[in-house]
Amino acid sequence: MRHKKSFIFLFIIVILFSLSQNDIFAQATDKVIDMTDVLTIKSPSVKFKSIHLQTHKGLPRYGAHNQYRFINKYSNLDLDRPKNTLLKEGYINYNNMIKMKYMASYYDDIDKTYLTALTRENRDNKKDIHSSTAQIHLLRSMRTLVSDELIRTYFCEVEKNPKCRFTGTWGGTRDEFVAQEKYIAFVAKNLKELRKWSTTFFKDGNEIGYFVTRHKFGQYDFDKSGFWVQLPPHSREYVGFGSLDQAFFFEFLPEEPFENTYLNSIKNTYPKILLPIAADKAENFLNNRDLDFNNRRPSEYIYSAIKVRIVYKELNTGNITFPSPTFTYQFEDPIVEFYKDIELTKKIGEISLKNPVYNK
Repeated sequence: MRHKKSFIFLFIIVILFSLSQNDIFAQATDKVIDMTDVLTIKSPSVKFKSIHLQTHKGLPRYGAHNQYRFINKYSNLDLDRPKNTLLKEGYINYNNMIKMKYMASYYDDIDKTYLTALTRENRDNKKDIHSSTAQIHLLRSMRTLVSDELIRTYFCEVEKNPKCRFTGTWGGTRDEFVAQEKYIAFVAKNLKELRKWSTTFFKDGNEIGYFVTRHKFGQYDFDKSGFWVQLPPHSREYVGFGSLDQAFFFEFLPEEPFENTYLNSIKNTYPKILLPIAADKAENFLNNRDLDFNNRRPSEYIYSAIKVRIVYKELNTGNITFPSPTFTYQFEDPIVEFYKDIELTKKIGEISLKNPVYNK
């Protein structure tokens, strides 16, 4: 009898162990990131991380971003943190690599054998200013771009420390001799490859993607059979992963006739444009709006997506120690598509900018 009880006890232990392993496997599986809406810019080396950007129709997405919020099983607002972090870092790295490319004149002057400190004696020396600025940009850019192995090698006070995190200093210390040594070693082995990779961004000086904007909508206009909405470039409310949107969409520079007509119509006013939706479809849309995560009520927002071309303009060196690439943008397509969800999966209508109906 005692043996039977022991067998039952062991059997229960085995079952519990199996269930625990299944739970662990399920948890691991849950952490797999869905990459179906992600563009990966592959790194040329395992030393650097590949760069991940959110997409729409396979092209980079800018402006308002899906931040992967959801209501969890406890009825609380939650966030897909691993994916959110992956993309947030992706846009930071994307920004830094673009900046590295267009700061070429600064990087050409970088001192590879010594960390350049600006003092009274050299603060007006252009080459030293370039070198110091490039070195600062390089250091800051490595925080999210380099592999854990490189962080442990070049940015840790105790080399190869598995618990080391990026400290924002060469060698993880303010000891100038150690910092010099780590900087020189890093530059000798990695700078050339990094600069070469940076030249692949914004090929031919431009990039095509989608500009996504969040819009509030008002009451349905039964006479015109649609909703009145404002369109870019007047919307400056970005829900993004980085600061690129402010740089990319600061200046609208049209080329096509429909773009010039559109720009002329909004130069001095902020008109609204009709988004045509049949009354029955509008009623269905209003009765089945997505949840606004901020107040748990039906959302007052819809989202537009328009294909754009972003064009590099020049490097702004008004502040020589804080250079910033500047860009213009234009519409690649006159069609603006509207969705009721920030994921851009539930389309509700579209507008052609070739024949828009403005609110007089």
